[in-house]
Amino acid sequence: MRQSDRVWYGQAVVGLPGSGKSTYCEGMRQYISSVRGGGGGGGGVYVISLDPANERARPLPASHVDGDTDAAAAHLPPCASFEVAYDVSSELVDARVTMDRMGLGPNGALLYCMEYIEKNLDAVVDKICEIVDTGPSDASTPPPYLIFDFPGQIELFTHNDCVRNILRRICDPPADGSSSRPRPRRSGTRLCAVNLVDATFCTDAPKFIAASLLSASVAIRLELPCVHVLSKLDLLLLGMDGSGDTAFGLDFFTELPDLARLLDHLDSPPLGSDADYGDPNAADEFSYLDDPAYQKARAATQRTKFASRRRALHERMCELVDDFNLVSFLPLDVQDGEAVGRVLSRVDRANGYGMMARHAEGKLVDLWGCAAAEHDGAGAVRDVVERYGRMRERGDGGGDDAPP
Repeated sequence: MRQSDRVWYGQAVVGLPGSGKSTYCEGMRQYISSVRGGGGGGGGVYVISLDPANERARPLPASHVDGDTDAAAAHLPPCASFEVAYDVSSELVDARVTMDRMGLGPNGALLYCMEYIEKNLDAVVDKICEIVDTGPSDASTPPPYLIFDFPGQIELFTHNDCVRNILRRICDPPADGSSSRPRPRRSGTRLCAVNLVDATFCTDAPKFIAASLLSASVAIRLELPCVHVLSKLDLLLLGMDGSGDTAFGLDFFTELPDLARLLDHLDSPPLGSDADYGDPNAADEFSYLDDPAYQKARAATQRTKFASRRRALHERMCELVDDFNLVSFLPLDVQDGEAVGRVLSRVDRANGYGMMARHAEGKLVDLWGCAAAEHDGAGAVRDVVERYGRMRERGDGGGDDAPP
C-alpha cells in the first residue's frame, strides 16, 4: 500500500499574524522527527505551507538529515526561516504576484489566493501524495504526519469559508469518484486544529478577552477538535519576575476558571513595561500612574456612559466564552522540548494518532485510557514558571535550563 492511500494524521495550525505559527511548525517538525524518527520518507513529518504570503518558507532539501534526538528534544533551536515539504506560494499561487497582476491590496490578494487554492485543491493534494510516496510503503511504517500552516488574517476564519472548506475536503475526500483526478485519494485525514495566541496578551485584559472569544469562534467554525496554545511564553516570563507580571497567575490564563474576573482590569494599563525587559530608559513610561491628577481623571472616566457600555460589552464576551466552555490554553515555549511534547501529546489524543498500535507485538493501546488520560495542566504551568524563574535568577538566561 502506498503512503498516499493510507489515513493521514496531522495538525492545522492557525492563529493571528505574529503569533508564531511558522516557528511552531518548524519546532514541531524537528521534535516529531527526533522522537519518532523519519525524515523525508514515509512515516515522516511534513510541513505543508498553505500561506500564499509566507516569505519564510523554503523547500525541504532532498538530503535532509534529522538532528540528534536528545538535543532536539531538550532544546529546539530558533529559526529565521523554516523548511517545508510543500509551499503553495512557489507551487501554485503567490500573494505578492497576485497583488501586482490584479491590482489588489494585501488582504484582497490573500482572499483571492485562498479561494484559488480551494478551487485547485486537487492539484495540491496530488503534489502532497507524490511527496509522501517517496518513502517506504510497507504496513509497518507509521502513516504520514502533516502539519498545515495557514495564514493568520482574521477574515479567513470569521466570515469566509475557504479555510473551513479546504480542511473539510482534506479530511473527507469524495468517495463517489466525483474528483476529476485520475486516481483520487479516498482515505481521509485526521486533523486537529492548533490555535496559537500570543502569551503577551495575558498582560492586557481587553486583548486577552478578545483573543479568547476569537479562539472559541475559530474552534466552532473550523469544525475540528481544537487545542489552544499560549505561544511565545518566553517573552512573557523571561523578562519578568518568574511568575509573569499579569493580573493573575499563569494558571488562570491557561485554565480560564472565570474569565469575568478580568473585567476589573479593563482600564488598567498593560501590565509589564519595557523596563521589565531591561530597558532602564523606559522606567518613567508609567510614572504618571501615581499622579493624583491622573487618578482623579481616570476615576471620572470610569463613571462615564462609555465606560459602562464598554464593561457591559466585555462582560457579554466573557459570558459567551464561559458558556461554550471550549477554550483552555497550554503554555508553550517552542524552544523547550518538554513543552512541545506536552502540546503534541494533547494534539495526538485529539486527532487519534495517540490511539494507534504502539507495541512491537502488535497489541493496541487502551483506547479509552488514552482518550481519558489526565493532563496535568497545573504541572505544565509550574514547570514552565520554575524554569524561567531559575533563568532570571542567573541574570543572563544561561545554563542548563536555558534555550541554546
